[in-house]
Amino acid sequence: MCLSFLRLMGAVSLLIALFFSSMYGQVAGQIAGKIVDEQTGEPLPGASIMVEGTTWGAATNHEGEFRILNIPPGTYSLNITFVGYESLVVTDVEVFVDRTARVDVELSEGFVELGEITVVARREGIRRDVSQTQTSLRPAEIMSVPVSSSEQLWALQPGFEFQGAYDATVGSPATFRGVGVQVRGGDISDTDMTIDGHSLRDRHVHAPNLRINLSSVQEAQLTTGGFTAEQGGIRSGLINVVTKEGHRDRYNLFLDVQYTPPQQKHFGPSIHDPNNAEWQIFTGEHAMQGITQDMVDHVSYARTWMGWEEFAKDRPHSAEHYMEKWKWQHRPFDYAHQPDHRIEATLSGPLPGGLLNSSAVISYSDIKRWFPFPIGERKHYRDQNVMGRITMRPMDDVRVSVVGQYTSILSNQTHHNQFGRSFYTGDHAYQMPPVTAFQSIYDQGTYIPVDYNHFLVGVTINHLLSSNTYHEFRVSYRASHREALPMRETDHTPIHYIYDSQTGEDIGYSELPHGFWIQFTMDDPGVHNISGRGRWWDDSRYNEWEFGYIITSQIGSYNMMRAGAKIMIPEHDYWRFYGTLPPHVDQDYRYYQHEESPLQMEAFLQNKIEYEGLVANIGVRLDYFDPRTNWFDFSDPFDSQFNPRTWPGDSFYGTLDWRTIDVDPKIYISPRLGVSHPISDQSKVFFNYGHFYQTPDFFYLYRVQVGHDRNSLLFGNPDLEMEKTVTYEAGYEFSFVDLFDVQVSGYYRDNTNQVSQITTESYYADADYISFQNTNYSDVRGLELRLSRAAGPWITGWIAYHYMIYNEGFTGFEFNFEDPIKQRDADYTAEETRPYPRPSFRGNINIITPHDFGPEIFGQYILADWRLNFLYRWTSGGRITWNPGNIPGIVNNVPVRAFEITNLTLEKSVSLFDTDMMIYMQVDNVFNRKTLNPDAITFGGNLSNYVESLDIDGGDKYGDYPKPGKEYIQVQWWDWARFINPRIWHLGIRLNI
Repeated sequence: MCLSFLRLMGAVSLLIALFFSSMYGQVAGQIAGKIVDEQTGEPLPGASIMVEGTTWGAATNHEGEFRILNIPPGTYSLNITFVGYESLVVTDVEVFVDRTARVDVELSEGFVELGEITVVARREGIRRDVSQTQTSLRPAEIMSVPVSSSEQLWALQPGFEFQGAYDATVGSPATFRGVGVQVRGGDISDTDMTIDGHSLRDRHVHAPNLRINLSSVQEAQLTTGGFTAEQGGIRSGLINVVTKEGHRDRYNLFLDVQYTPPQQKHFGPSIHDPNNAEWQIFTGEHAMQGITQDMVDHVSYARTWMGWEEFAKDRPHSAEHYMEKWKWQHRPFDYAHQPDHRIEATLSGPLPGGLLNSSAVISYSDIKRWFPFPIGERKHYRDQNVMGRITMRPMDDVRVSVVGQYTSILSNQTHHNQFGRSFYTGDHAYQMPPVTAFQSIYDQGTYIPVDYNHFLVGVTINHLLSSNTYHEFRVSYRASHREALPMRETDHTPIHYIYDSQTGEDIGYSELPHGFWIQFTMDDPGVHNISGRGRWWDDSRYNEWEFGYIITSQIGSYNMMRAGAKIMIPEHDYWRFYGTLPPHVDQDYRYYQHEESPLQMEAFLQNKIEYEGLVANIGVRLDYFDPRTNWFDFSDPFDSQFNPRTWPGDSFYGTLDWRTIDVDPKIYISPRLGVSHPISDQSKVFFNYGHFYQTPDFFYLYRVQVGHDRNSLLFGNPDLEMEKTVTYEAGYEFSFVDLFDVQVSGYYRDNTNQVSQITTESYYADADYISFQNTNYSDVRGLELRLSRAAGPWITGWIAYHYMIYNEGFTGFEFNFEDPIKQRDADYTAEETRPYPRPSFRGNINIITPHDFGPEIFGQYILADWRLNFLYRWTSGGRITWNPGNIPGIVNNVPVRAFEITNLTLEKSVSLFDTDMMIYMQVDNVFNRKTLNPDAITFGGNLSNYVESLDIDGGDKYGDYPKPGKEYIQVQWWDWARFINPRIWHLGIRLNI
């Protein structure tokens, strides 16, 4: 291929990159180095370097330097030859995504007949070519951590936190944020995950699908700041996963089966236990006569109760009848009697017939978790995930990869929200289904079933144009479907009869609280709902096409240029309904609907400069977003057309002659800079700076909603600006004694143009609605410290400390009144919050016995290949403000109890024939540490009583609970739901064949 043709191809490819399409997420690395004479140190031009088992290779230039591009992550051996010199094999060369593996070699003069010399590549200490905080996980590290899902693994890394359906930390706000991973104080929608370069973002649920089969991962690269220009649509974090390719000459099967015995997943008695506080009140020794305050104070009853005899006065049935009715409507049913399981299997190997020099990997996982409480008729969470990859090499310089993933989740949820990932996951420790309304624990219609499916297929064509240039064409399609339906209707046919001594009759009662019934109904004491909840319907779909192109070229010895672009065409069909179907004007309902197909394009240009150890990533990107819609004309925000009571009930959207205007597209340009500078052989400093833009959630852009009884409207705003983050980060990394790596980094994130909710009201409320504007801002400052030992005898592991301060505020008014008097009296919301810093600490320690340790019995070292893994998490509770009197100057006056948990895994490895087998036991919350359920504090107006019962001066903290010496602390009386993360045992076996 002539040089002029290569230049022409490069120029054409660069133009295509700038005007057509790309997806972020590097999937390859490179090997570079220098070959010199051992005696003289002179470079050896023309030396041959080949990657064993492949056709990849290079020859040294006149300075003895070589570079092999576009190598998938993994561990390789290099075969180095030069005429008149001894051959050399360098083993254990580790290639990481988007990084350069450095191999510098000295050759000795000799003869080929003398054979070849084998050396082991030196373990990389500091990552010289990384200019941001980044963690790379390989299969051995991934499989050694005692976690049950990929989301739990991501949340362990520095800067990452798992956010449950509600924040599980006692002192945190009770605002709903969805379920997912947060990075450095960002929201769950600010982070994305890619597999083999294809994004798993789901705009319908405003978050990426973070579920992946860990046994299929070759490398997971987690970045928390300093993204290069290639990476867009994110503001906080990126999880870049490269999956295994599979061998072309043999098959491999991995199987992991984990069994969790039936066990209660909450502290305290069963919710049906006759001895628990609730049943003692309504069915216990004093239930008929009643429970006085004196008995509460001295007999340990949870609260007062008038008694069934008093209740039955002037009512048609006897006291005994009402008690038996209560027992029927709160009747026991089995829970905590079924085992959990997790199954994961991955098969890899060549395709039959060796078609196109190909290999394939197929992986399946099935996770089933029974909910800690029997909420809804669906009592468990089920997560099934299928992944596959086919890699073909039809020619030496062409590699084609096809990747696919399908995720199916069956779960429950209490209600819908703009954050679509509101379903419960069933993990007891960090994702505990909150009992936000304890009265509804017996109402099996409160928690409705939700089915969620996510699908991805992506194709990448990688073509090596020359030894210095390659390009990639990528196309992907992803889709999701979310369906939530109220359960079957309640059958009101009497199925249970209770004798009434007052009338002498048997009175029949239906199956309530089971099934779904629109009418709100409480039990006789007025404590528990037994129907009327869970009236949500959802049939929303989302799909998106992405087309991309990237070209990479090594220009000279120091510059690697990458350019690319992508085009995204999403289609969103959003339909949610609250109430009965069909909707009627006189009913209590909410209705959401929009169908939109915006257009989004991105382009980037970046250069990675590597010069004598100095690495600089310099780039710029362009983001373009066109909402492709016309929208309501809000030039007069108080126009009477925004009166909800004038909207028709059956089809309010698009039926009136609204005044609309076109919404213009928006363009943003983002500079990016990252620098890594070595101080010595084993240390470096790094710095990065960048602007990051992200399209607001579609909920904020397009949603239109009618509120209960026509009392309010909600309008999206497709004219919103992109949310913006400007990030600064600086850090220092060093290695010592060739075993320990230390990284210290500090960062600052300035978040602006974030979306907030604005309420608008005219003089006479004939215009009354909610809309969205870019008036929220926040800033996040933090310090991260990580110490790791990746290799060495007996002990490996890491510890990490994260200190973060998060401030948030608004620019403008939360309420927009036409009445100037109301506007004058409206609360001005431009002040920042002043939170107390909440540091966190986590550590993972592996204790491993050597392969030949201990006595040998029947050819087996019985004390060899044992591994004990400890995983520890601690998060400071910080402080909260308790100021019911709104006294000026009182801020952060109540300390909050820290969250702490320890998990462990004990494993034993055994090799039998060609099978590696591992038997393990995993224990969550080893020390059975209790964490108070936040709802046991706040629900039912108990917050004031709880906080005022604490002895703050005596050392009490928000989150403390009654125990010996602290009996005075007042919490809710639902003793079966006070503590939510008991010790849980799992047993498992892994096979690698």
